[in-house]
Amino acid sequence: MTSESPCFIVGAERSGSTLLRLALDGHSMLSFPHEYDFVTQCVNERGEPIDSARYRALLRANAVFRRSGFVIDESLALSALNESFLSQPRRGRAVVGGSVHGHFSRLLFLWPSARLVFLVRDPRAQSQSVVRMGWAGHVWRGVDLWVEAQREWTAVVERTLNEQRHIVRYEDFVSEPQRTLEGVCRFLGVRFEEPMLAISERSTYEAPSARSLGEWRTQLSPREKGLIDSRVFPLASDFGYAPTGHTSTPPGAIERAGLDIADRIGRARFALDRYGAPLYLSRVVSNRLGPERWRRLVRARLNEVDARFIR
Repeated sequence: MTSESPCFIVGAERSGSTLLRLALDGHSMLSFPHEYDFVTQCVNERGEPIDSARYRALLRANAVFRRSGFVIDESLALSALNESFLSQPRRGRAVVGGSVHGHFSRLLFLWPSARLVFLVRDPRAQSQSVVRMGWAGHVWRGVDLWVEAQREWTAVVERTLNEQRHIVRYEDFVSEPQRTLEGVCRFLGVRFEEPMLAISERSTYEAPSARSLGEWRTQLSPREKGLIDSRVFPLASDFGYAPTGHTSTPPGAIERAGLDIADRIGRARFALDRYGAPLYLSRVVSNRLGPERWRRLVRARLNEVDARFIR
């Protein structure tokens, strides 16, 4: 594998991709130091590239890109620029890659021979984690990311060979980390190395642990479980997840309206608590009425606050 055929960990956010990426980066022949969500912004859903100047502007405003420390070479065309983002952190290792969560099927427009590791997590646990992050006010909305990741993966399967794809269940990874990593290593054509498990020695993350698996069973209400089940089954069964058995009828018009209100209130409360009222109101007003420069300044301040919560 070369930078022309990198490997990406793909899947919904809050599925454990950072933990898996850190494990792979502990291998002497694998370089997985960063997230790469920003690269999918350079093409649309049909694979058509956007304007190069616009892409560079998006990169400069992107919080994930800014944390990566990558350098934008103004002399490079769009495709060569993306190649440089892979080569910059290579560190002499044979396989380079990272994690991508949104629109990850577009990676195949950029690297048709890329290998993709699809990380999937129980949708009940994943949606609960999304709510805790403040990205949704209710698990009914929190499971949106899981559903969208399945759509993206379906598009990947339709456009790739079997040898380009590998599936990892989060529950298997934290329960049997070495066995799971051995499978990923075979997929990438390298041998498993013990330092891959020493995640806590080179990051603020703890080693994979199954301690918290199944917490959602006691923390979600029967109706919350049923609402998620109504959206993800039978698809989730394909990955070994069983429905809870609670009533899984989709919400009617009145209940859906209540869920929408709960979602907005939940996200607003989280943002007020994290950013404080002045910055929160600046975000709301600038997004609706403010000029582009003000929006960028507010976004930069928001990113600074968010960075404090990144481990």
